[in-house]
Amino acid sequence: MINQREIKCTYIDVDTEEASERQIKDSVQRWLKGSPESNKWEFKEYLAGQYPSRLTMYWTPTMKVKTSGARARWYVWKKYGQSLCNHIFEADENLGASSSYKTFTVSIKAICEYFCFTRHCISVSDIQESDIEAYETYLANKALTRNYIAECLRNIKKFWTYKTGVKEGLNFDPYPSAVKISLLAKKLGRKNGHTKTLKPQKGLHLLDHAINIINNSKDVLDRFDVYMELKSSSSEPYKLFQRRYDQTVKSFIQEVASLYGAAISVVFSLSAMRKHEANQATYKEAKALADGDVDTLTGRVHKTAGTQTGRKTERKVVKEVQNAIKIIIRLTRPRREETGSKFLLLRLPFHNSIKRGSIPCYELATHSMYRVLDAFAKDAGYEKRSIRPHMFRRFFAMMWAWRFETGDLHYLSKLLYHNGYEFTTAYTEDEDIWSFMPNEMKQLTYDLFEKILIGDKRIVAGFSRTIEQYKKLLQASVTIVTAEQMEVFICSLLERNDYIVMPAGDGYCFMSKSRGKRAKCSKNGELPDYGNRNENLCSLCGNFGVTEDRGQYWQVRYDAHKKTYQSARTKTLKDAAKKGMEICKRMLNDINLWRH
Repeated sequence: MINQREIKCTYIDVDTEEASERQIKDSVQRWLKGSPESNKWEFKEYLAGQYPSRLTMYWTPTMKVKTSGARARWYVWKKYGQSLCNHIFEADENLGASSSYKTFTVSIKAICEYFCFTRHCISVSDIQESDIEAYETYLANKALTRNYIAECLRNIKKFWTYKTGVKEGLNFDPYPSAVKISLLAKKLGRKNGHTKTLKPQKGLHLLDHAINIINNSKDVLDRFDVYMELKSSSSEPYKLFQRRYDQTVKSFIQEVASLYGAAISVVFSLSAMRKHEANQATYKEAKALADGDVDTLTGRVHKTAGTQTGRKTERKVVKEVQNAIKIIIRLTRPRREETGSKFLLLRLPFHNSIKRGSIPCYELATHSMYRVLDAFAKDAGYEKRSIRPHMFRRFFAMMWAWRFETGDLHYLSKLLYHNGYEFTTAYTEDEDIWSFMPNEMKQLTYDLFEKILIGDKRIVAGFSRTIEQYKKLLQASVTIVTAEQMEVFICSLLERNDYIVMPAGDGYCFMSKSRGKRAKCSKNGELPDYGNRNENLCSLCGNFGVTEDRGQYWQVRYDAHKKTYQSARTKTLKDAAKKGMEICKRMLNDINLWRH
């Protein structure tokens, strides 16, 4: 049966495509190089030293177009996609960095291709509700993440939202206000993933291995200097090097790459820098740190800066980071002398540079960084053989929040240069928290239970009643409690109930898989949702406990509520502040009882 859409489509003259193209001129777009009507879009870079392919995309279909009708349809769809993206970007819609512009454009192109080639729609106005339903089924069958599907559906809605501005679009609203895109995406997609967190045993092993490589790097650095000298003075540097050291140049390059990856890993592990933040670190400022003139590592963050120029970041660092910076400077010296680059992280001087047009690219952009990190991971015996900068950042956050029991998300958020706590809690509240740090968490839990049961720490709030029951069980079992008996009791308690203590600034959550359903912050009746914690829920929760040293947090909260109560003009706000004062005062009264 002949498709009616194919019949209508043949009326479009394919040969007019090039004739209808306007002459390409330098565009005034702040986001694009060249004309928005060009088949190649190259987005303007906001980070120096990145490969051009990162921000380049083509409007050529990803599939082979065999018929003139299909070519004609794509001409129409391509023009619509370009017009939509151009209108949205020029409307100053805040999509963030240049990479976000490309990601959005690629998504729009993919949607256009689906309706053009799979559903045979002649134009956007030809789309019907059945086409939208078919696209949803298509996304569901591809087993995509919920976030990705939600983004696709929101982009389709833009076909309707921007119809007036683009002067073309859908003839109906595919997702009116009654339809929640997030719920629909949850139904169609799989659970969202994120960069894997390095668990303590693996993360600490990698860090320890990296520091050992750096501490024993003299021989590698000496051979590196010899190799660079041979490379510049001899026509056969590979043979001469192998004859002198009985080592192939290939294996030596891997050894240098591993050392470089180790130094970068130390910087990421102990500073929690973002990848692009480290890329923007300058040689001048890093040299000052290496020479001991300053004690801060300087970078430039763009993701949370709210400005195209980014903002400067400074972190006080330990000696291990300083030593790692020295290694980085030593290994990049030949390339820096050759290019005069101002950046700290450069490509190793073993291969030709990647050409960016007619301008060579010598900086250590994403894929080059991944290669040296993977070389280090292989040398360290990391079984997955692949590590990424963000894994170290999550590792840093987890170690801060859990292993060291600080619970101070405000300070951690400042260290990570986040704009809000919600971003920090996404790092410290991993969905696999029950198995995240078994040995360390068990030790923390054991120590806290021991101190509470022998009276070194006292606890109030909901979990205090459970603790009192455990004390009575212990007293009923033995008359005089020895250290050995205490250890046996606590260990059996933790093994039987699978307890893990979750430290927070204002207290502790005494959790186990069986007690998850009792958590007041739970949204599904099964597991706690620590992003949903608040003083009202915690004060009533049977899993929550507060020790005396957490009193300062509740005092700060009380003072804040009191100030709000005194200055508020609306009854709703005054009532909420009054309720907060009552909760905090009750908690402070319980804490103060210990002191009298």
